[in-house]
Amino acid sequence: LLTSASAAIEDVMVDSPVTDVSLVDFTARAFDAEVLLEWETATERNNVGFHLYRSTRADGDYVQVNPRLILGLGSTSRGGNYYFEDQGLTNGTRYFYLLEDVEYDGTTDLHGPVNAVPASGSGAPQVNPLAYTSGGASTDGIFVVAPTSPGTGIPGSVSPDAPNSGV
Repeated sequence: LLTSASAAIEDVMVDSPVTDVSLVDFTARAFDAEVLLEWETATERNNVGFHLYRSTRADGDYVQVNPRLILGLGSTSRGGNYYFEDQGLTNGTRYFYLLEDVEYDGTTDLHGPVNAVPASGSGAPQVNPLAYTSGGASTDGIFVVAPTSPGTGIPGSVSPDAPNSGV
């Protein structure tokens, strides 16, 4: 069972509809009291964004950890790179994560689980937000980086108050 602060999500169904997000990679890297989650898509179609869920058991109850939807690219053939820093964790505890992609019509698909064990003395991640399409941290909300301008490689602007789609 997945839960969020605002609503419970029904039991996960293994035969749920597949969305139009082609996931290349989904990883969890441990740091001191924190886990850095990163994922990459090859393509996205009708993708409004992503939610992340955490549990201390692979088959356990998962709780949503991102305070707002991590915005996706909508529809693109080039995909994107995303991250989320799950902070304030207990060192020595194994955490499991699921990634959920959400389409405009509400269709969702779960990926994972991946897992990591934060450890004292393992430092903090060095994250360059401009290297990602979208992301954030559990303590500072979510920000969005606009995709690069075609042919220029110049990133768009950073908006710390990106609108929440309400999904």
